[in-house]
Amino acid sequence: MQKLVEKVLNIATLERGLITIEREEIDIHSIIFKSMESFRFEFCHKTVEVSYHFDATNPVILADKVHIRNIINNLVDNAVKYSDEIPKIEIKTSNLEGFIQIEISDKGKGIPKELQKKVFDKFFRGHSGNVHNVKGFGLGLYYAKTTVELHGGKIELDSLPNQGTRVIILLPQ
Repeated sequence: MQKLVEKVLNIATLERGLITIEREEIDIHSIIFKSMESFRFEFCHKTVEVSYHFDATNPVILADKVHIRNIINNLVDNAVKYSDEIPKIEIKTSNLEGFIQIEISDKGKGIPKELQKKVFDKFFRGHSGNVHNVKGFGLGLYYAKTTVELHGGKIELDSLPNQGTRVIILLPQ
């Protein structure tokens, strides 16, 4: 419940333009590991397979540690929630022309093409017919997109139904 309240407050702050980005040098690899450690602790009742491919030779960026960690947590949480079996998540990093690229992929349910442009809209939730069998309010990806853009970055999504989803984040270095 506390995470939900935090998320709603963050969204309200974002919409009013009051959010502040406290930029500091952070190692994105360290942030990812810390996010995954807390995630595993919180959801220790469910097995989650994670593979890392940290190819970024310079993982340091100027960003807000709290917001970047929240983004990673949101994306991994979605990957777990929308996987039927044991969630298999792959996290990759690379350097790309002044940016660090972070990819988070899963082998979950995937998202139909016609819904992919809506996933970053506030309150949008994927569903099956008239059934919402996954908890959430449709704020996580909206928060991620808005916050990534406040950092001067971009976020994209690529997905195939029944094959999984890949989210790509570009953040300036």
